[in-house]
Amino acid sequence: DQLTGLFNRKGFYELLERELKSRTYNKIGFIIFDLDFFKKLNDNYGHLAGDEVLIEFAAVIKDMFPNALAACRWGGEEFLVCYLDEGVNKKDLEDFRKEIENHKFISENKVMQTTVSGGVFETNDKNYSNRALWLKNADSALYQAKENGRNRILYF
Repeated sequence: DQLTGLFNRKGFYELLERELKSRTYNKIGFIIFDLDFFKKLNDNYGHLAGDEVLIEFAAVIKDMFPNALAACRWGGEEFLVCYLDEGVNKKDLEDFRKEIENHKFISENKVMQTTVSGGVFETNDKNYSNRALWLKNADSALYQAKENGRNRILYF
């Protein structure tokens, strides 16, 4: 992704396929994050400020999930983190959620704050052709997090 420096969807799928064919793993997990009310942030502060939030959010993802197999900008203000085996636990996810909730995003001397919702799906399935279902399940958990009030991370 040119803006954030993370993988885009195409690059993510290429990496995932290559890695899963060449690695042994017991569990694979996907987390889809969505910045809450991002459109409102863009409307209030402008799209350039919104872009800066996306860039900084991506940097926080890299810092908070250094052992992730891959992180990508899934689209708009949605991001995906993929991990194998014991790469992420509930405490890590809660720490990340709190970090974003308390983070001060700054653009042109404007301080902005936002929260994040997330959906997690983990499986020991090794059939790569099921990847669409894996991601659909993570997305369903994200949808539930948003339906249940946002600023939370739920497991499928």
